[in-house]
Amino acid sequence: MTELQSRYLTVRSGRFYFRRRIRGLSTKIKPVTVSMGTTDRESAFTWLGRLVVEFDHMLDRFLLLQPELPETLVERYMQVRLRQTLHMMNRQCRIARMTGRALWPEGQTPELMKFVLQVLLEDGVVRNFPEHRIDRTWSPDQLEAVLQLYAKEYRRITSPELDEMMQRDFVQLSNIEVRGLEHKAQLREASLKARIAALSGEVPAFDGALPTPGPTVEPASMSSEPEPENPTPVAVPQAAPEAPRPITQGVELIEGQLTIAALMAQFDQAKAQEGSDVTHYGRDLAGIFWRMAVQDGLSAEVAKQRASDLRLFCFVTGVQSIDQVEQSHLRRYSDALKEIPKNFLRSCYDQNRSFAQVKELARAMPRSEVGLAAGTVKRHLKTLELTIARARSEGHELRVTPDFTALRPKVKGKAHKRRSVFTLREAQTLFKHSVWQGHRTWDRRHEPGDVLRTDGRYWIPLILAYTGARRAEIAGLLPGDIGLIDGIPAITIQSHKWRGIKGEDPDATSPQEKLTRHVPIHSHLIDLGLMDHVQAMRDNGETFLFPDVIPKPRNGSALPPVDELNVDKFGDVIDYTWRKSLEIALDGNPRKLCLHSLRHYVNNTLIHAEGVHEVTRFDILGHVSDDGEDDRKTVVNTSTYRDDTRMAIKSAAIERLERVF
Repeated sequence: MTELQSRYLTVRSGRFYFRRRIRGLSTKIKPVTVSMGTTDRESAFTWLGRLVVEFDHMLDRFLLLQPELPETLVERYMQVRLRQTLHMMNRQCRIARMTGRALWPEGQTPELMKFVLQVLLEDGVVRNFPEHRIDRTWSPDQLEAVLQLYAKEYRRITSPELDEMMQRDFVQLSNIEVRGLEHKAQLREASLKARIAALSGEVPAFDGALPTPGPTVEPASMSSEPEPENPTPVAVPQAAPEAPRPITQGVELIEGQLTIAALMAQFDQAKAQEGSDVTHYGRDLAGIFWRMAVQDGLSAEVAKQRASDLRLFCFVTGVQSIDQVEQSHLRRYSDALKEIPKNFLRSCYDQNRSFAQVKELARAMPRSEVGLAAGTVKRHLKTLELTIARARSEGHELRVTPDFTALRPKVKGKAHKRRSVFTLREAQTLFKHSVWQGHRTWDRRHEPGDVLRTDGRYWIPLILAYTGARRAEIAGLLPGDIGLIDGIPAITIQSHKWRGIKGEDPDATSPQEKLTRHVPIHSHLIDLGLMDHVQAMRDNGETFLFPDVIPKPRNGSALPPVDELNVDKFGDVIDYTWRKSLEIALDGNPRKLCLHSLRHYVNNTLIHAEGVHEVTRFDILGHVSDDGEDDRKTVVNTSTYRDDTRMAIKSAAIERLERVF
């Protein structure tokens, strides 16, 4: 038995029971015990996994029974905590200055304290300092100081006394009782944010009843050395910054520190203004962009992505109006895209960081986690180029004629990576593995047995072996993508709001531009019960055909609830099961076969299948001939000047693929 099974499974008089305690409750309270209605060991193990998942979901729902505290009240509470913290820091600074005592213990600084609090806020309140936050350049003494300070702050944050104090202060401020873990978590988060803001010297406006403390004394600026009696003033010549000219019929420029959050508010203001009667085009980049988006008819998804690209340009360069753009800004932006963290903006806290803080974070990260992909950089530059072109068409004067030629990253040749191709014998050997023929228990798929779990890890490789599709195309299918076309069961492979199709322009809207294709379902898949699985997903109201393998959303929630959610690649989660199956079934997989090798297997089989026309193969696999200038006429004739192959012809071609078991 695994640890999970031994904890949650018990036997009484030969009958299996699910038995589990609720964490946090007194051990005097009896555990939840449910009869599994079976004396069969394998059946009990099969059902156990589902019961554990449902039990966890039930506990999660209990935690969210109470509505969350209103954000306005939490923000006001944070401001109260901020002023309390600033007031206390002022008192400590005064005592330190007037008595000669050290304000901070040896080895500790305000910057170090701020860093530790930021780690607790972003990585969670956990007992041990996260290993990935350790900077390899730290000395042993620096590391020891960080660990000691982290342990001290962890004990302070998790102390019952602090919880009671925060709840008491919030009740006095709002007359609302604090209930449940979520309320406590909101107050703890607000308290951490307040302390970080205090160390940064940020003092927001506040209309509460607390007395306003005196001027803030920055602890970092204190020095134990005496000041000279008659300091000689030193004149430092500084060029007065050129004040931006007022923008006609545009949004207000952001003053002070530029953040993504501030830029998002500015872009929202520009979007709201678009469509109102104006006599002049504003020079602000936000307004220019939204005018372009409306006139070019960009879809909501594309407009949102391009707006994000342009905000990043403003964030990096500080430029907010078109007449401020210079060639140096373009170069700086292109370079910055190769230096910012790849996960930038996946955390909501990134929206409130300055560009200097983002660069500091990037320096502490491994090089593999820094820099956007070449294709992404090209997209960002393309958005900027289109915006500038729109501005010039509106008659705005630019300081320079922008040149993007040397800014775009060089993309290596697109020669297809040669992969090994499955032979029929290898495919049949692979699918004789226990994942597809029966395994020992629900979660022990690589040990032969009588249990057959027909989920995404079971279906996706089988469908790939009978369609030649790409992994993401099948892993991201929706129940509505399966149906009858001309009376033949078929899969419609098309882009949707969570997943695109390789080679399809994200801006494509018309059917002529879409790369949608219809692939008949092999009779073996129907015999195995694929259509029953599709109906079951529809009956359950599932969003995806294979909900167990959807990519993990970047915000940590369970299922993408909105169109705008960014997710990782569809199908990544099946890789471990697939690779292990290959290694076991094919004696270590010496030919380095992979999931994409199934696509090449189908392509290779149809190439050599007598009577299967080349265009039929193209319509099934989504391939288009690309052999150079000499074959241009063939490309046009086979991909443009014809209709889609009839389903009956494609179905006959699909049936030429032999059954893999």
